[in-house]
Amino acid sequence: MAATRVQQVGIRGLRSVAEVRLPLAGLTVLIGDNGGGKSTILEVFELLRRATFPSFLGDLNVVHGGLFALGAPAGFELSVIVARDATAWQYVLRVGAQGGSPSIERETLALVQRPNDLLLHRRGQRCEFSDEGPKKPASASNKTVDLPIDQPALALLGPTNPTLGIGCVYSALQGFDVHVPFEVTPRWIAQAHNRPSELRRSVHFLPAHKLDRLGTNLPNVFAALRNQPNWPETMDLVRMGLGLDV
Repeated sequence: MAATRVQQVGIRGLRSVAEVRLPLAGLTVLIGDNGGGKSTILEVFELLRRATFPSFLGDLNVVHGGLFALGAPAGFELSVIVARDATAWQYVLRVGAQGGSPSIERETLALVQRPNDLLLHRRGQRCEFSDEGPKKPASASNKTVDLPIDQPALALLGPTNPTLGIGCVYSALQGFDVHVPFEVTPRWIAQAHNRPSELRRSVHFLPAHKLDRLGTNLPNVFAALRNQPNWPETMDLVRMGLGLDV
């Protein structure tokens, strides 16, 4: 099966980001003043990943602090364009507010080439989706289901429709892996203020295939990379960021 790739992420009405469409091709670097929205954009990738979980709204409250903490008391909208081979889909998720609490207001999925022909359309509980092709209410290929009001259609339909557009978007967003700056507080400060730093702790030597969040397995990742043929190139990149003395 061909790999999916994310071509663009869109944000509307989240903290200091009124509206932005961020194209993604290769390495993308965010540069700007404090409060300009760089961290918000990174958090959006985590929000999109969590849109593949049935617990999305609960996570939005518990992990991200709810609509007020996100600077979006009236709600916000996220979108993403995912491509596989020559086909590209746009998924849009609108989170609204009901009595101050977040709610899934709208979800749509469409082919980028035919944005008005919806392959998935959800408002409230009612969700209509099509195996392929344009949205035609009278078509036998269309399916209508009632979904829990607090769970995204992406999280519920994506795993059961892996070959359709909704499944491709689901797979791509589940692959997001957001890393934040590592906490390297000196041990004596950490103990004085009860703020343990994971990187200051001992690490069991285990095989590593990717870097864990917070860098807890960083030594194991470097040990695995040293056995790869591109180790010199890896160290060149590390030294570009950390200095030639590494």
